[in-house]
Amino acid sequence: MDRKMGKGVTGRLLWFVREAHAYLRKEETAAAVRAAVAEALTETGAPMVVAHSLGSVVIYDMLSIYDMLSRGEAPDVTMLVTCGSPLGWLAGRKDIHSQGERLAVPAGVEWTNLYASKDFVTGCVGLSHLAGGITDIEVNNGAFPPSHDVHRYLDKPALSEAIAKAGSA
Repeated sequence: MDRKMGKGVTGRLLWFVREAHAYLRKEETAAAVRAAVAEALTETGAPMVVAHSLGSVVIYDMLSIYDMLSRGEAPDVTMLVTCGSPLGWLAGRKDIHSQGERLAVPAGVEWTNLYASKDFVTGCVGLSHLAGGITDIEVNNGAFPPSHDVHRYLDKPALSEAIAKAGSA
């Protein structure tokens, strides 16, 4: 975005998405979110996480940067499914990931990413070009802007298949 529309545009756009801005720019907000998610993971013992949009940034941050699995702060998550993830945008991973670095798939985690080619939030592409070990699945969510809607992702057979696979493992 900055290259096409001018330096600083992505940061200004991110400001309009207040939840993302607060998570990525305010450590106290990020710490509170990570604590709540870790508590839910611990209480449920969930081996699989399905995360949409900002949720995919949060869980990526928790599993990769804060490495909560190896520190024993969350149960063993073995499958991650991201839907409509903004991790493809540098602004979506600012302060949790450095430009030029590849995304890191957490050890022992199978990562499937659902994306819609008309979903502006994903940059209209998947994540596998940013990391080996991510399986991208393109889904048809219709036209922009509702293509990012969580309900459009949740009704896809690819998600049902991933859940069934996790249940049989």
